[in-house]
Amino acid sequence: MADPPLPRPAPASPAPPTDGSGCIVWHRRHLRTTDHPALSQAAREYDTLCPLFVFDPHFYGDASLACDARIRFLHECLADLREQYTDRGGELTRAHGDPIAVLENVVDADPAINYTQFQSQAGVVGTNMLRTYNPRKQVRDNDPEGAFVRRWVPELDPLPVEHLDQPEKTPLHVQDECGITIGEDHPYPVVEYEAARQARLDEVESLQDRAEAALSDPEVARRASLSLRGRTNNSAGGHDDDPGDDDGPQTSLFSF
Repeated sequence: MADPPLPRPAPASPAPPTDGSGCIVWHRRHLRTTDHPALSQAAREYDTLCPLFVFDPHFYGDASLACDARIRFLHECLADLREQYTDRGGELTRAHGDPIAVLENVVDADPAINYTQFQSQAGVVGTNMLRTYNPRKQVRDNDPEGAFVRRWVPELDPLPVEHLDQPEKTPLHVQDECGITIGEDHPYPVVEYEAARQARLDEVESLQDRAEAALSDPEVARRASLSLRGRTNNSAGGHDDDPGDDDGPQTSLFSF
């Protein structure tokens, strides 16, 4: 029996379906979209899917190590799986940690804040539609003394505060002086921020002409936004740097 066609996958940050018919598909072993019984059943029974892969620390074994070939094979499989979902207009959601804890955080969440955030990050609330956050800047702006990082990531406590926003870039001699080894005491990032940011910006830029062409349709323009805040006459949407100034010029996303 052939696999049923898949519903349109949810974005990277899963937005709740309007009719409540949504399902998380945890890709644990079967890193494919065909010949996947759980995915096929979800496609038959739900309108919206959130495909999820969790990087489980147990994958690296008791010594927190795994052979390079095994890691490379996993990354290649995930890249192929992500492409399969991207071809369908969605995204593979990725997380790191204990899978049960990750799933609990996804499923047992607070709708009062999460539903609006899901919609906002999916770009459907009509304002601040395109967001590319800088995690380094968030650490520098919101935790300048490193208190939060040191409290919740205690293995980084020996590092000087100037390295807490990107510990993987800490010079080796500083790591030696602090008695910490990045990659052993603290893992390397799952995503390389600079490359991921540039890929996101390139993707947005490639869609800009199509978005502006679509907005020439009055019906699309009417439904595309609930607010003109942060919009310019020739812009399909963007992040408003000054929320209090509805009429001021918008800074282009590509200038950051």
